[in-house]
Formats: sequence, structure tokens, C-alpha cells
Amino acid sequence: MTIFYRPAARQRPIPRDTALAEPFLGDIVKWESITQQYFDGDIEEDVYKTYRLTNGVYGQRQGGRNQMVRVKVPYGSIRPEQLEMIGYLVEHYSRGWAHITTRQNLQMPYVQLDQIGEVLRLLASVGLTTRESCGDTVRNIGGCHLAGACPYDILDISPWAEAAYEHFVRNPIAQRLPRKFKINFSGCDTDCGQGHVQRRRCCSGRRYERTRQAATRLSGICGWRPWGQPPCRAGIGGLHSTRRPAADD
Repeated sequence: MTIFYRPAARQRPIPRDTALAEPFLGDIVKWESITQQYFDGDIEEDVYKTYRLTNGVYGQRQGGRNQMVRVKVPYGSIRPEQLEMIGYLVEHYSRGWAHITTRQNLQMPYVQLDQIGEVLRLLASVGLTTRESCGDTVRNIGGCHLAGACPYDILDISPWAEAAYEHFVRNPIAQRLPRKFKINFSGCDTDCGQGHVQRRRCCSGRRYERTRQAATRLSGICGWRPWGQPPCRAGIGGLHSTRRPAADD
């Protein structure tokens, strides 16, 4: 899916350090410092590439300094001011459009490498980050797009997906993994989050309705033939259901 944006008349100021909260500020200051060292020739290409990818910035095959910036949208939940900011960024730093990915990220192509610091500052001003949206890391936490509204929900997965996101983002254990690791939450057996193309799937179905638990399964990765989903744990307790129990529950 592609997002188009009508340009706003007013130019947005680049947020100053004092306007940004930690840990966003630390991410941005480090990015700007390391990128400047790369421009100065003090950091080798391969070393910088690993750092760049871990921060959600992909080099494009067109050459030059064209980059694709991937923004995390945990479990697909985005606020109006965040979506408006994405629209502003694609108009002023990209080509007027962005992609919504199958794993609930937003991607902006053709951003110039020397402008990404500004993009990160503007994203941070509305609480968005690109951290670990690429590379061998724990990627964006996926979730059912109907969470909390689906009539078949056993539970609203939103707080659990948010907790997983908060736990893994910037966590040292989530960096430099042997391979990328993807997690998804679904609130019913329908599994709208497409758990078969994740690494780890947490799904609450009718089997766990009475106990308010979720099954966790290992899954294949996005390949030509995703493999099955053997359970790695029968249930995770402590989940709160949004469904009111029936009298005989």
C-alpha cells in the first residue's frame, strides 16, 4: 500500500536537542556523530553499513546517497499527528509517497543520507523511531489490526504488543543477533497478524479462552515456503480478556 500526501504550506522547524526526550535524543546524537565520521573517512564502509541498517536506513541500488528509511509502527497503531508527520517527511525529504509494509512499518525511499539526522529528529518529535527496523535485530512487533474491536477477540493484544516493543527496542539482547527475529500477536484463531511469516507467534484462541492465555509458536520466515508452527509453549498466563465471560464460564 502507498501513502500519498498533499504538501503543507508551512515548513516545520527541525527540533532542537532541548525539545527531544531521551532515549530519542541519544539515538540521534549518536547517528549524527557516527555518520559524520563516515563522511570524514574515519569509519569503514562495512562497519557503517551494519550500524546504518540497525537504525533502519537502507542503501538504495541507484547509488549516491539515496536511502530508504523504515519507520517502526508497533502493532500498526499510529496517532494522527504521527501520520501527518510521515506525510510531511515524504513530501519534503522523499518523493511524496511512502509504503506501508506487510509488517506494519512505513518506508520512505530516496532520502539523502546527509538529511537523515533531520528526519530522525522530526520523527522523534512525535514519538516515532527507526531503531532496529532492519538488521539482525528484534524487528517491529506486529499485531492484529482489529485488536480491541474484532468481535472474535479473546483478548485485546495491544498492551502485550506494546510491552514487547518497549522491552526489546534498544535492548542490548536484541542487537547483533544471528539473524533477524520477528514477533506477532493475535487475539483470536483467525490470526490476522499472519503468524506463519513471523519468527514467533503469540495467539490467543478458543482453546485458551477460559484461562486467558496465549499459545506461542515458532514460525518460518518470509521465504518461498514458510514452514509450520510447532508450539514452543502451551500458554502464557496473566492475559486480560476484553470479552465478558458468559454465566457458565
